[in-house]
Amino acid sequence: MNKFYLIMLAVVIVVVIAGTIIFLMIDRTPSPAAEIAKASAEFKANQNFRSEPAKKLVPLLKIGMTTKDVEALLGKPNKKYRNDLRWNYILDYSLFINVQFDSNGKVEKIVACVPGLGGESADGNKPSGHYKLEK
Repeated sequence: MNKFYLIMLAVVIVVVIAGTIIFLMIDRTPSPAAEIAKASAEFKANQNFRSEPAKKLVPLLKIGMTTKDVEALLGKPNKKYRNDLRWNYILDYSLFINVQFDSNGKVEKIVACVPGLGGESADGNKPSGHYKLEK
């Protein structure tokens, strides 16, 4: 009878160790699509201090996107100019995203000031935060 309990104890120990190893090996990092959806929801929900989600979303804006594509990603703009062909999103104080559409409602120019985006600063140390994409 003691042998039976020892074998059962050994089996339980092996199962617990194997389960722990499998649990630790599971990749829990969110998928890129989940990260984008989360950033988009955060950007749309917060009208102030939204430069963090903007860092993930601005590079997804592409020339040729439709107004519906942009609105799906960023939500409704804070302001529209030039017969609704230029949309302005305010991020935080002087930070912004401007999206300009052509007469067919397709993106033709994107200008943004988002910390952590864009080319190097004048001193060559950090990204300047200025981002520009156009036809």
